[in-house]
Amino acid sequence: MMFHVVDDSEMLREMLVDMIEIYDCNVMTFASASEYLEYVRSDAFKAPSAVLTDVHMPQMSGYEMMEQVLAIDPSIRFAILSGEPDIPARYQDKVCLFLGKPYTGDQIQNMIYIFKQCELNSASPATGEHRLCDRSMFNLPSSCSCPKDACN
Repeated sequence: MMFHVVDDSEMLREMLVDMIEIYDCNVMTFASASEYLEYVRSDAFKAPSAVLTDVHMPQMSGYEMMEQVLAIDPSIRFAILSGEPDIPARYQDKVCLFLGKPYTGDQIQNMIYIFKQCELNSASPATGEHRLCDRSMFNLPSSCSCPKDACN
């Protein structure tokens, strides 16, 4: 699995890389939304399993970047990492997961599991024995939200 991390905080990028690599996943990092968009528009771009992005960044928010990326490739999945408690309504149908800051290693592990299930197409939020973002199943109390079509 490959994750792209977009965050203007070098410390948070490095921490996420360390947490994700524990689970044998690959990670590419980007220091800004514009840097990530430049990569997405390049010939070198390879779609990730998911993009993990901060919301508040200089010049362009994570939400604005997400809209531009989805206009290029609507199949890309996004996880929003934010200290704000909720995803604004206009973005809720575009986001697979929301992790509130500060997040834990267990939450990152659960997020990886969710995206793995999305990739394997073995479950979707609306079908199967469990919903992918069942808060009790993933121990992501109020810091997880997953629209119905997140993994479709």
